[in-house]
Amino acid sequence: MFNVVEIYSVFNGTVVDGNYYFFTMPLLVGIAEMHGGRATPQFWQDFSSYMAGEFGRAYTSTKVSQMRTIPVGKSITVEHHVTTYDNIRDIINNTSDPIVINRCMCRMGAAARGNPCKKTHREETCMAFGEWAKLAVAGGVRPISKEEALEIMRQNEEDGLVLQPNNYRKVDFVCACCGCCCGILKVQKALPDPAVVWAHNFYATVDAGSCTGCGTCVERCQVNAIGIDEKSGAAVIGLERCIGCGNCVVTCASEAIKLVKKEEETVPPVDAPALYRMLAERM
Repeated sequence: MFNVVEIYSVFNGTVVDGNYYFFTMPLLVGIAEMHGGRATPQFWQDFSSYMAGEFGRAYTSTKVSQMRTIPVGKSITVEHHVTTYDNIRDIINNTSDPIVINRCMCRMGAAARGNPCKKTHREETCMAFGEWAKLAVAGGVRPISKEEALEIMRQNEEDGLVLQPNNYRKVDFVCACCGCCCGILKVQKALPDPAVVWAHNFYATVDAGSCTGCGTCVERCQVNAIGIDEKSGAAVIGLERCIGCGNCVVTCASEAIKLVKKEEETVPPVDAPALYRMLAERM
C-alpha cells in the first residue's frame, strides 16, 4: 500500500510509443513538500543544510532550470504580449481541473527552526493544479475555487512574493516564494548572477529621471538585484541578478520602474517528461 508521499514520488506517467512510463518526482518541488505536517524540526534543519550545500550547487549547475519565474500580474502592461504560461491569472482561469492550496514547506521549515518569515505570516500560499491537485485532494489537501485562488494570488503579490512555477508549459504547481525562507531563492541570492542561470522572460528597468530614490524597490527585491546610485540618488537594476518578478514595479510610487520583455523569449519545455529528458541530456 502506497502512502501519499510514495504515490507522489512515482506519479506523472507518460505514454511513449505505446508504452506507459513512470518517473520519480524531483526532491524539490515534489517529494519534500509531501512531508507536510509530518516533518520534524530535525528534518527541516537537515533539509536546509542540504539545500544550502550539495543540492543547491547541483540544482543551479544544470543548463535548463527546473523552475522559472513569472511576473506578478499588475507589473505587466498592455504593450507586452504575454503567453499563457507567463500569466498566472490565465493559468488559474483556464484550468478545468481542481486547484489546491498547500502550506509552504519552506516557510514551515523556517518557523520550525525558529526563523519565521519576514515577508508574510501566511503559510497557505502555494498552489497545485491538474493531476497533482487530484492526488493532493486524495491525500487530504484543501481544494479551493478559482475565486479563492485569485484572491490568494492577489495577497501573494501584495506581500511581494515571487511566483515560481514548474519550468514546463502545463503548469502543475506555482510556488509563492520569499528570499528569507525559500530554499530556491536563497540559492539564487547566493549566486553572483542568478539571472543568467534562471528561466525568465522579463527584466526591470528604471527611468532615473522619474525615480525619487525612496528605496521601496530595494526592500521589495527578493534577490538583491536593486541598489541606489550614490551620485544620482536613483535606483539601479543589476541585470545579472534581476529575474523579472515585477514586485518592484507594482510598489513604485513614482512609476519609474517597468518590466521589459527579453528580445528572445525563453519557451518552457512542453511537459515534465520533456524537461527531465533535457536535464538528463544537458547536465
